Amino acid sequence: RTISTFGGPNDISLEAASDGDGIPDACKAPGKTFAGLPLYEWGARPGKKDIFIHIDYMGGTNPAHRPEKKTFDNIVTIFAAHGIAIHFDVGDLFSPTKGDAVNYNLDGRSHEVTYSQMTDIPTVANHSIAPGVANFHERKASNMPLAKKGIFHYGLFADEHPSKGSGAAELLGNDFLITLGNFGLSNTDVPSTNQLINSQAATLMHELGHNLGLNHGGNDDIHRKPNYLSVMNYLYQLTGLPEVSNPGDRYYFWRVNYVNSLNTLFK
Repeated sequence: RTISTFGGPNDISLEAASDGDGIPDACKAPGKTFAGLPLYEWGARPGKKDIFIHIDYMGGTNPAHRPEKKTFDNIVTIFAAHGIAIHFDVGDLFSPTKGDAVNYNLDGRSHEVTYSQMTDIPTVANHSIAPGVANFHERKASNMPLAKKGIFHYGLFADEHPSKGSGAAELLGNDFLITLGNFGLSNTDVPSTNQLINSQAATLMHELGHNLGLNHGGNDDIHRKPNYLSVMNYLYQLTGLPEVSNPGDRYYFWRVNYVNSLNTLFK
C-alpha cells in the first residue's frame, strides 16, 4: 500500500525506516524512489541515517555568498564519523553532471539565485518582512522543486540578515539561512580561503543543528557556556576551540577575540 506524496509520484512506501531517519527502507533500494527522487542513486542506504540538504546561493562578487566545495567535504566527513550520511545538492556549482553525488550535483540545475542585500525568514509569530528585504520562503518556493520538500532541508547562502548575525534557522524544522556577507571574508590567499571555508562550514553546522533540535546551550538556550564545547555555542562557532588549560582561559580567549572582531567589523 502506498500513500500520496507531495509534488511527486505516488511511490512512498509505508515500510518502516529501520535507521530512524524517516526514509522508508524500501525507498533506499536500487531502482526505487521517494516522491520520484532516486535517493539510492544519490547515496541513501538502509541501516544508516541519511540527511538530504538542498543548498541555494546568491550571485554577486562576495565569496561568502558562494560556498566552497571543501565546506561540504568537511561537514560530510564529520557526520560520517558518527554514522550519519549528509547528502548536499548544490546543483551544477562544482560539476556539470546531473547525479554526481561526489561533487554535490544531484538535480543538475543551477542553484544560483538573484542577489539581495538583506534576507529574512518569516515566522508564525513574526511574519512581516521589511521593505527591501528578501523573503526566504519565497526564494525556497521559487527555486527548490516541490518533490524535494518532503525530504530535503533547504539552506540559502545569502548576504546579510537584518540582525547582522551569521544566519538564522528553524528549531526542529527544515529551513536555514547563512549570512556571512558582512563578515569580511575573502578567498584571495590560502589563509583567507581557509577562514572562509571554516566560517561557512561552522555556520552551516550551527544552523543545521537548530533544525535538528539543538539550542545555543544544547538542551537549553543559555548562551556562551565555557564548558559546552560545541559549534552551537557562540563562544566557539567561528573561532573554534583554543588550546587552553581551563574553561576560564577559554572564556577569556573568546572575549578578547570577540572584542577584536567587533572592532574590525564596525570600525
